[in-house]
Amino acid sequence: MKTLWAFLAINMATCACFSQNNKAGNRELQTCNLKPGDSYAGGIIVYLFPGECHGLVCAPRDQAKDMQWVEANNLCKALNIAGFSDWRLPTRAELDEMFNNLHKQKLGNFGSNNYWSSTEGGNNDAWSQYFDTGYQTFDTKNYPNYVRAVRTF
Repeated sequence: MKTLWAFLAINMATCACFSQNNKAGNRELQTCNLKPGDSYAGGIIVYLFPGECHGLVCAPRDQAKDMQWVEANNLCKALNIAGFSDWRLPTRAELDEMFNNLHKQKLGNFGSNNYWSSTEGGNNDAWSQYFDTGYQTFDTKNYPNYVRAVRTF
């Protein structure tokens, strides 16, 4: 039992916090003190899963401007930022979360151009999002767009 409490004490310091439930004498997990826009896990928090200290971060800055989709995809997979090597292109939905939770709040230093997503629309097209308006569209994969990698933590 002491080992379990030592493990919990270490984890409490890194992310999760516990509070005593006075009625039942149970310990319950509460959300951590992280929020979108915070620097964490090698990037900037885009969102947290409800009630958890896990979510999505984007790289602290753009990886490229004017890069075609295949090269953008390969670049993200090869990234190593702050010791993390599990970066990738965001999905279409994750890209929209980046736009809403960060860019619209003036966080993350995004450009006002199209950013690639990993969501393909066929052999020749993939979704992108224009960060000036939030509009999502298909772009031909050989079209040059901005690149911002993401990873889950």
